[in-house]
Amino acid sequence: MTAVAQDESFCRYMIADAELYRQIVQSPGPRGAIYRLQCLADPGQGSRFRHVTRLLGVDESGVLYIGSSGNVCNRVGGDLRKALCAAAEQQGYSHSGCHPAGRPYRNPRIREMYPFEMLCVTIQAIAATGDHYRAEQTALDEYEERFGEGPPFNERRRT
Repeated sequence: MTAVAQDESFCRYMIADAELYRQIVQSPGPRGAIYRLQCLADPGQGSRFRHVTRLLGVDESGVLYIGSSGNVCNRVGGDLRKALCAAAEQQGYSHSGCHPAGRPYRNPRIREMYPFEMLCVTIQAIAATGDHYRAEQTALDEYEERFGEGPPFNERRRT
């Protein structure tokens, strides 16, 4: 299966796809990037993503987690996918501790609300080495400013 969506600035992949790592290696490759874990809406709901209720409004982009990595292949195609597979008891994985998004996803009610088969990750490659940290902090700051809190699967940041 190929990426769900792709343009010059981002690629979107399904977490449940066993070929996720290989797809990310092909594009954007082992480079710095920020990524957003999201949940697609059910077909026919009139929305692209499942909405997430936050303190100051509803996040219609369905962001569950914002992260970054200097090697997005390993972080997303490896750690994130393994953690979510383990939490959802999918594809033989049994340990969800390799990525912070795995901890909240162990809750059966959260998995019911955000089904494993509908989870996707949007990856935005960052041109300069090391800039992914700054880009992640900017994305988290913007999210918190808009919704009054961070994405639900992100650990609380210290201010």
